[in-house]
Amino acid sequence: MTADEFGYINSLYMDTNMDKDSFCKEYLKVRDSLILADVFTTAETFKATTKKLNDTQFSTAQFLADQVANCKDLEVREELRSEAISLMGCKEYLKYILKQGYELTELDKENIIMLLSE
Repeated sequence: MTADEFGYINSLYMDTNMDKDSFCKEYLKVRDSLILADVFTTAETFKATTKKLNDTQFSTAQFLADQVANCKDLEVREELRSEAISLMGCKEYLKYILKQGYELTELDKENIIMLLSE
């Protein structure tokens, strides 16, 4: 077995919820399947596209969080904050602004208390 073949089989296995023995038994039945190879390629393309979109979404959310820190207009600031949170989630937003050393708003403080109380 080549390294490429092992990588392909391992990727298939990692994308299942099967135990190793069951996977190996079933794989031996379908290993030459063109349908399996095509579905695998489609799934890998989908995962790569999804990762790229998620990374772009997170970068956009970070950009918005940075804008919140520099915005003086309270109404615009809250809109930017709300959009950043909708893109990355409250917990990730709070982690990001804390790491950046940005000033916490009263809403941020309330959200921290709420998260710590869970």
